[in-house]
Amino acid sequence: MAKSARAVALDELVRWETAGEWDNRRFSLSIANAGLDRRDAALATFLAGGVIQNRILIDRWLAQFSKMPLAKLERRVLMALRLGAFQLFFADSIPKHAAVGETVELMSGKDRRSAGFVNAILRAVAKVDDPFAFDARDEIERLSIRYSHPEWIVRELVGRKGLEHAEAELSANNCAPPTTLRVNTKATDRLSLMAELEAGGAEVSEGIISSAVTVVGGGDVAELAGYREGKFWVQDVSSQLAVAALSVADGMSVLDLCAAPGGKSFGAACNGGRVTSNDLTERKTELIRDGARRLGFDIEVSTRDGREPCDEWLGAFDRVICDAPCSGLGIIRKKPDIRYKSERDVEKLPELQLELLQSAAKCVKNGGKLLYSTCTWRKEENEGVVEVFLAKHPEFLPENFVLPNNQGKSENGMMTFWSEKNDRDGFYVCIMERKDV
Repeated sequence: MAKSARAVALDELVRWETAGEWDNRRFSLSIANAGLDRRDAALATFLAGGVIQNRILIDRWLAQFSKMPLAKLERRVLMALRLGAFQLFFADSIPKHAAVGETVELMSGKDRRSAGFVNAILRAVAKVDDPFAFDARDEIERLSIRYSHPEWIVRELVGRKGLEHAEAELSANNCAPPTTLRVNTKATDRLSLMAELEAGGAEVSEGIISSAVTVVGGGDVAELAGYREGKFWVQDVSSQLAVAALSVADGMSVLDLCAAPGGKSFGAACNGGRVTSNDLTERKTELIRDGARRLGFDIEVSTRDGREPCDEWLGAFDRVICDAPCSGLGIIRKKPDIRYKSERDVEKLPELQLELLQSAAKCVKNGGKLLYSTCTWRKEENEGVVEVFLAKHPEFLPENFVLPNNQGKSENGMMTFWSEKNDRDGFYVCIMERKDV
């Protein structure tokens, strides 16, 4: 029997709850194996993503109506409740009776008691007029429930930005992100690419910087006009600006230490750099190779632990990129499951980040520049790592930079980008120059 969009979403949500990590590739494979058409595939994606994005808020209401603690419910039952509640709260185009009935139907393979339990809880949820009208002990809890971010994230964000701007950032995290393309100027120009995309049926607009094009709406990027010909790659504005800050010029040698999926490497190559891209696994480096072939870039690709650079890299590069593994809190709008990372695991990251930054530094020529970047706004992973690094490496000095298209200039060689205006990812960029005595 063919699976419905709801059944596919439910299966993958149960798998996510069990594994503790969302797998986009597996979800895409499940959609394909179920034979869902484009409309049902979009529905499955909407439902699964919506549950992940709003889980804390949904659970707040489920806990109110369930006599049994949610933690004691069988996973599939709990996920079915979340799936139904999400439809009731956020899917205006789905009638309430359908949201309840179709979800109860997903319990048909289980005992009658489970189906009755799901039916009763969802009927109570259906009577909620405003899902955002709940009681909270303080503003931290209110924001945590309202935007479904764990309290530790909210607390750090409020401490960093204040209540008003923190709420704007949390709200942006729950908005649909734009799809931003980086124009391959070795193959085309922005106006020509936009015309080609529009002729192919896409709705596009100019990005906020001259190298960017924004595609309105979702869909498979690989189906866009110009993709197979290598005329663009997907890269957020913040990531494009990080490469711009590094000022790669024609003929410069560039090392991208933690490069997958390759956006910064491609940007450096597009600017004329002779690029070496590295990452930890063959699966990751194969993504870089595939992208480079499609785009027509001659990039040397290496697979090794970035903490152990090979001898020929030492002191060999004009520009080195260290885009370190991080908490990813700046890209929650694209990967909503990131918000549920363990605070304990996140606290371990600066040690790894410092190791990678010190390894990258060994590869910079005298007079060369080092980019340290992350897709998070946490000071512990950003300024904190850089401060420790600079204290240990007096040969490196922060280098101020000016971003293109009036996007700002750095202070002390650093900038943090925010998603608050919903036109870019949250991101941190620091440029340092090596000046040996």
